[in-house]
Amino acid sequence: MAPVVRITSPVGGIVTTGTPLTITVDATDDVGVTPVDVLENGVVRHTLTKAPFQVTSTTLTATAGTKTLSARAYDAAGNMGTSETVQIIVEAPAPPAGVGEIVLHTRNATRIVGNWQLVSDTTAAGGARLWNPDAGLARPSTALAQPADYFELTFQAEAGMAYRIWMRGRADKNHWANDSAFFQFTGTVTAAGAPVYRIGTTSGTWLSVEACSGCPLRNWGWNDNGYGGPGPLLYFGTSYADGPRPAARGRPCHRSDRPVAGAVHRDTARGSR
Repeated sequence: MAPVVRITSPVGGIVTTGTPLTITVDATDDVGVTPVDVLENGVVRHTLTKAPFQVTSTTLTATAGTKTLSARAYDAAGNMGTSETVQIIVEAPAPPAGVGEIVLHTRNATRIVGNWQLVSDTTAAGGARLWNPDAGLARPSTALAQPADYFELTFQAEAGMAYRIWMRGRADKNHWANDSAFFQFTGTVTAAGAPVYRIGTTSGTWLSVEACSGCPLRNWGWNDNGYGGPGPLLYFGTSYADGPRPAARGRPCHRSDRPVAGAVHRDTARGSR
């Protein structure tokens, strides 16, 4: 019988670059466990020979990106057991708190093109929302380089600062197929400086009102660009007034305001509804 192996810590989630990560493995066997290998991104980085099977790693968090952890254990009979893979998102440090946040109201859109419509609504932030009526189209899986339907908002971006984008939105009929859009920007880069989510490309960060599979939709709600957990941070390569451009996904959706949390690095929504 092969050993039963599982990673008990960490269980996944987001950590900051340079943070020491304590990895704990639980391994049991009817004969007895000999070595336990800990694999980082599929490569053996640590071999543990006795319980408790625990090690502190700094290599996994040395750079930003999505990383994986797994473990395998052997018994005296030569049988091998393998754990499930744990996914870790490593992000650059958050900027210091206290500087503030940027709130963009859709009533102040600088351009409204195609099917997007500005609609008066007393329940929306600022008394108005942008709405893309149901066109009966399938939802595209990627953003469009030249969308026919979009609107634009502008804000002052600072190079190298980590931004977390939040959206307050509402889905028609509270249906998951009507609650999302792709967002594109001028000058966005990854934490490593590579271009990403740019206007004029098919790269975009996706935002939906539904926070996870099975999460209820009840009129207005907040969510960032993650699904089931926090989404990736936004960075800009140059400081200038920037314009996020959400490209409609071909289904009805409403947007009222869109905070882009900057130096405050807000990790929770501004309000529940």
